[in-house]
Amino acid sequence: MTSFSRMLNSAKDRGVSLILERWFSQQIEPFGKLTKLTFNSQDKTLHLEVVLMGESEPIEVSLKDYEILEQSGQTFLVFNQGTASRQWITTAIRTFLLGRRFELPESYAAMVRMGL
Repeated sequence: MTSFSRMLNSAKDRGVSLILERWFSQQIEPFGKLTKLTFNSQDKTLHLEVVLMGESEPIEVSLKDYEILEQSGQTFLVFNQGTASRQWITTAIRTFLLGRRFELPESYAAMVRMGL
């Protein structure tokens, strides 16, 4: 990959990161605060840093092998692999998040599709 391609891909990933950061912040808000989100379209990864309510240290979450699915005019985000810096959260991710379809609101979905 050329340096120009890497630069373009990096800029695109930063744009998608901003969109996903808004969406994830809304999803996580009842449990804590999203403090960092990094998206990499080449590796199909998403890294989050979250401070959960009642916790003093941030939790790191790594979600991998994502898919963007479109069905009946709706856009869904699916993660197929994931881990966290705390074992119990890794277990919760595997139980409640992996393989599940999360609908993206159209305002976010359109921007994510343009960036991918």
